[in-house]
Amino acid sequence: MDSTNFDVGKYAVESSAKNGSLTLPGKAQNQLELGLCLAIYKWDILTAAVEGQWGGADSSDKRDWLVGSVAELFSESYVDAGFIEDRLLQVMSDEFDVVVEDESALPIAVEIIEIYRDCERGDFARVDALHKKFQETEKLRKEGKIKPIKVEVQGDDEDDHNDDEEWDDEEDDDAAVPQLTEDVEMTDEPRGPIVDDDGFELVQKKGRGRKR
Repeated sequence: MDSTNFDVGKYAVESSAKNGSLTLPGKAQNQLELGLCLAIYKWDILTAAVEGQWGGADSSDKRDWLVGSVAELFSESYVDAGFIEDRLLQVMSDEFDVVVEDESALPIAVEIIEIYRDCERGDFARVDALHKKFQETEKLRKEGKIKPIKVEVQGDDEDDHNDDEEWDDEEDDDAAVPQLTEDVEMTDEPRGPIVDDDGFELVQKKGRGRKR
């Protein structure tokens, strides 16, 4: 999906309720949360980040936290696909150290808006289809019929090591080079809906991912 001429106004929802919230009643809200969870779970770059633990050992929890973070947007009176895309990209950058350049977040954001519109009018067919597809995919994954998703990685441990050696050559023997680290702190507990008890197999892969 080309974002150059994207009309965000076509993919926006606004509340007419007195409380100004887009929260839906009862089953519709549950289906909305399930639907947006499934939409986010099928995002390839996020799946690769979780399987590769790019966000650390709690990468799976961070994905669920992302789901909850997107769901929170619908507690406001207005949401559009641009807001959702920004949230997806920001969390990928902050929590997984991944810069997504292929515009793959926009179709996910658009689908979430469409899911909201469906659920608002009581149509859950799209969510049911996503759920069925998710279950089929997980079955194939458990059977080893789906290979781990691979993305192009820019920079690796060897490059980082070489950079450190070049830096050290410029320093005196007695100079101490500080190692800067960034601790990830999530302000909320994961709030995404639980689809089922199936988990994802983890593939050991380190580094920063950039998908083209």
